[in-house]
Amino acid sequence: MSWFTFRVYRELVGGAENAPISEPYDPIIEGIAEVLITDEKIVKSIRRYQGSDLIWFGEWTSPDGSLHTGGSNRTAAYKEVSSLIKQRAKLPEKTQKRSNSSVQQENFNAKTLSKAKGCLSIVIFALALPAVAFSLLQFGKYFL
Repeated sequence: MSWFTFRVYRELVGGAENAPISEPYDPIIEGIAEVLITDEKIVKSIRRYQGSDLIWFGEWTSPDGSLHTGGSNRTAAYKEVSSLIKQRAKLPEKTQKRSNSSVQQENFNAKTLSKAKGCLSIVIFALALPAVAFSLLQFGKYFL
């Protein structure tokens, strides 16, 4: 329950680095979780989420135009948790907060760069392989 509450909090602050709550064991997060654990409707709603749904909520479009979907932000659990967080937790000022789309953009850029580096090394290896093989054949003629 604390993890779900914390992930909703992180969504509400858009991953802001200056967010006052930085872990799911914060007393505010645990206090909200303790209240929610007694609500059967909320517990059932949270159980419908997959672990991967808790990284981001809602839908967004990446720079390449791909549509991505995270956990639903329309469930009873999400709505109740976000309402309690807004009441009890101090959210960073909007001018200081990093937007959800900018955090997602950074994650997308990091993944794309990582994939690009891997592809480049494969291309270089593929181009160099015939030259190495030809050189070995040529040297083999002289030494055999």
